[in-house]
Formats: sequence, C-alpha cells, structure tokens
Amino acid sequence: MAIRMGIYALLIGYLLLDLFVFKGPLKKTLTEPQLDTEAAIAEAKAQGIVARVYYEPIYRKQVEERMKEYLWRRGRTPEETTFGERKSLRKVLLDEMIDELLVKIQVKVSPIEEYAVDQDELQQVMEIEEKRLGGTFDELANRSGWQGMEELKMRLGARIQRENYLKKKILADVSEEEARAWYEERKDEFVSPERRKVKWRSHDEGEFQEEWVDTSKLPKEIAEGVFKLSVGAQEKLGGYEIELLEIQEARSHSFEEVKGSIIDALTSYQRDEGWKYFRRELLRARAKGAKGNKDKIQIFEENLIEK
Repeated sequence: MAIRMGIYALLIGYLLLDLFVFKGPLKKTLTEPQLDTEAAIAEAKAQGIVARVYYEPIYRKQVEERMKEYLWRRGRTPEETTFGERKSLRKVLLDEMIDELLVKIQVKVSPIEEYAVDQDELQQVMEIEEKRLGGTFDELANRSGWQGMEELKMRLGARIQRENYLKKKILADVSEEEARAWYEERKDEFVSPERRKVKWRSHDEGEFQEEWVDTSKLPKEIAEGVFKLSVGAQEKLGGYEIELLEIQEARSHSFEEVKGSIIDALTSYQRDEGWKYFRRELLRARAKGAKGNKDKIQIFEENLIEK
C-alpha cells in the first residue's frame, strides 16, 4: 500500500510539473487541440496573426515592420513601391520569419551551453552593426518600438545564438585540394583583361583625371581608339582629350593568388546548399507533421492581403 501511494505521489508530481512547470507532452496534448478549433483559429485571425509555427504566432504588424526595415535599409519606403511589390515582399519576408522561428524553437529545445553567446563576439557584432547603420539606429529603433541599445543587444545575441546553432548543424569545410581542383577546371576564367592607364578630361572640364580602364568600362567607339594608342600618345575621342600613360597586358592568375577567394566562395556555397537542405529536409519536413498529425506551420493568407 505504501509503495502504491508512493507511485501515486510520483505520478501526481510528474503531472503537476508537466502541466505547470515544464509544459511537457501532456500539457501540449491538452492545449494544442484547443488551439486548432474553428473558434481558436478565428480568434487568431481576428488578432492579426498571419502564421503560427508550433502555435507560436507571427503577427501582420511584425511582417509590416520587417518590410519597412527591409525597404529602409535600401533607401526606400512602402509608399515608393507598387501594390505588386509589397504583396510579393510580404510573402518572401513571412517565409524568412517562419524559418527564423523554426530555428529559434530548435535552439530553445537544445542544451543552452552548446550555443551560448560569447560577450566579446556580441560586442564586436554590435560595433559592426552600429557602423553599418551609421547615425540612423535611433530612427530604426523608434519606428520598430525597440527599447534602445539594450534591445538591439538582445536581438543581436539571439541572432548569434541561431547562427551558432546553424554552424554546428550545417558543416562547410573546403580543403585546399578541392579548391585547386575547382581552379584547374576553370583556369581560363581567372584572367585579368588587358588594361590601359589613361589621363583624360572632357572638353568642358579643366582638370585631367587618371584611371585604369579596360574595354568593358568604355563605350565601344572610345575603347577602339584608346586601345590603338601607343604610350605617350594623345588623342581627342568622343568629346574627350585622352593621353595613354601605361599598358598592362592581359594575364592569368595563379592558384596561390586566388586560393583564398575560391575557398571563401566554395565555403559560402556549401553553407547555402546546406541551409537549403536543412530547411527543406529537417526544419520544414519535421514541422509538416506525420500522417494524421497537424501541420505545425499554419499560414492565414487572408491576413496578408493589403486592405
């Protein structure tokens, strides 16, 4: 009898912890079906929710703020875009936000020490971000409703944590042998074109300018004339006074000269391809739900429509 009572106590203790502390499988089993009722979905739509990822909401206002920020970083405003542009952009940005939330959820359920944020790294990223934004951070913070630098620090920390998670999940490692093989297959592409150093000015300008040019940087009729000149020769071409100062012949670049750039490019490509696979086969497929289970990504497209 005492043993049975002990088991009952343990069971009750587990249930209490599951329901009220850890929000475990029982808690989810009891609450998730309630979130999928017609009334619950109607309520979510009425609140302006455009998507739910494992029942975590993404609101229309969040998508709008993301769109404003996206355009602002490119020197534009929503008023300067067409209806079609805004419609397409909302869908693209919502897709990005869904992926970010999927990664955030995966990070949340992983051991925190695996993806901890180094404070020195956070400080470096903050300094880079401040330089990139210049003196305009306050404008962005005010429009987004952020609480100044503290919130920026929190957001950047979360971003670094997600990046640390992805780095461990998506391995990208390019050896020198792989880079060399890639170079050998495309050796003919690593050629600098023939160039000319010229001193030039238009008839309307008083001062001469010096510049290295190749045929891609000049109008055809001027390029033909410049590339016929010998060093020291002067000519009037297309409204310009031009003197040829120096000739640099076309040349091939050795593997050693371009090795670093090739490794960087191939590493970036591997990460991009790895992210596509990770996103498609793991994050999205896992959220899709097995047969008989609800899709964990719900999109309410009617809430994306511009009114």
